[in-house]
Amino acid sequence: MLVEDDDDTRDLMALALRGAGFEVHPAASGREALDLLEAKPYDLLVTDYDMPGMTGTEMLQIAEQRGLVRAARSLIVTAHPSPKGTEGFPVVRKPLDLARFVALLRSFHAAGIEALRLGGEEGN
Repeated sequence: MLVEDDDDTRDLMALALRGAGFEVHPAASGREALDLLEAKPYDLLVTDYDMPGMTGTEMLQIAEQRGLVRAARSLIVTAHPSPKGTEGFPVVRKPLDLARFVALLRSFHAAGIEALRLGGEEGN
């Protein structure tokens, strides 16, 4: 899932991620993201930090409290100089170099899948 309140930025990021083979479900706000998370699980959550209504970290914290994050890996993207509440979340600074961002997400996503696979093997 890609959560970004700026239409142009969200469209550009989604285009780059789809071009790299990611399935992208965009959301324009934290509230919309929570609604999408209620409907289905996601394995990767990319959210802007500074959005109207609630920050990306607030959205992730609410989702976690409601048990909606499950095994999803979360990443915050921001141009904010000092985002609050981002401890425990990887933060990527804007402006984005889209090629580097896509490469980072591929690595981040692959590491999450591998951790899930290994976690399942440890329980056997």
